[in-house]
Amino acid sequence: MIAMSDGEERAEPSLWRRWLGSFWGQLILAVVVIGLILTFIAKPYAVPSASMEETLQPGDRVLVNRLAYRFSQPRDGDVVVFDAGQAWDGSVAAQQQRSIKSVIKEVWGLDRVRAHWAPTLW
Repeated sequence: MIAMSDGEERAEPSLWRRWLGSFWGQLILAVVVIGLILTFIAKPYAVPSASMEETLQPGDRVLVNRLAYRFSQPRDGDVVVFDAGQAWDGSVAAQQQRSIKSVIKEVWGLDRVRAHWAPTLW
């Protein structure tokens, strides 16, 4: 019990409440919350090249919604980010050959064109 100036007594805050009120407690909580957001909700990416120059410029940063396509399908004009190693065939060899981890592209032709990608040797 803590004695107050007017003679009343109040209960001492619990250890958990004191820890969350401290600087280190708030810092650790912030890191955990940011980690959860980046893992499950949204993640920032940088545009590395000019392949999407009409939509995004090299060096632009985009914040990707990681929940969007769990509830709906992509539509024409959407900008999507996907894993480069499993982009086409998902093979381990394709993943090892690429040093790029993520690819940013615009979706097009979903309703009109069915495209099939096949590697070619030049």
